[in-house]
Amino acid sequence: MSVATELPDLSNGQMIDEDGYLRRDLFKLRLLVGQRVECLVECNKWIPGRIEQVWPDNYNVYSTILDDGSRVWCPVDVDLCIREYADEEEDYIFRLDVGSRVKCRVGTGLVTGWSQGTVVRHLYREPEWPENKCVPYQVLLDDGDLTTFPIF
Repeated sequence: MSVATELPDLSNGQMIDEDGYLRRDLFKLRLLVGQRVECLVECNKWIPGRIEQVWPDNYNVYSTILDDGSRVWCPVDVDLCIREYADEEEDYIFRLDVGSRVKCRVGTGLVTGWSQGTVVRHLYREPEWPENKCVPYQVLLDDGDLTTFPIF
């Protein structure tokens, strides 16, 4: 777990400014305005977003707009609340890049044929699928239909 890059010395009593708030100049923050992050919004539920503001008020270190459109505030600069965005695609090695030309088996049941197409997306999932299910590739076939390709 990482904490703010540098924590101020608490022993000298100089952490509070004349208005009774933490002195911002004592903290070196890890994250920047515009940076992609993930915020802990519920027990073990992280939502990606982007830092909107640093020190948005006297109580919070960051204001973040989440990808779902909501705004959250982070009172401390620790990984337990806010962390750098981890791109889920970095955890996978894809044989095919987006834009690659492919030949896909099409049809239901037994093989009914093959169609050519183009990979248009990695880690595709349908909204009604369980949260942990996805397929490595979504393919736009030359005839205009979309299909999935389940093998890395």
